[in-house]
Amino acid sequence: LQLSSGGSLQLGVVSRRSCEHAGTRFKARGINDDGACANFVETEQILHVPRAASSKTYVLVQVRGSAPLFWEQRGKQGNP
Repeated sequence: LQLSSGGSLQLGVVSRRSCEHAGTRFKARGINDDGACANFVETEQILHVPRAASSKTYVLVQVRGSAPLFWEQRGKQGNP
């Protein structure tokens, strides 16, 4: 990114999705017997500010997933 002051910034975004308890939100909820949270995603935002004297790097990590509870939901039984 070019700034109006003539400087620049470098921005990066990396997301990692767990494959241990993945699925659509209607089929994978809560945790499984191994303790893996459903639809767990970790997103890392990296901001690098290059400077002649000293560069600065800032990192923000966010995690999300289903509530860590055992969850069971049964579908409808019979015809409407």
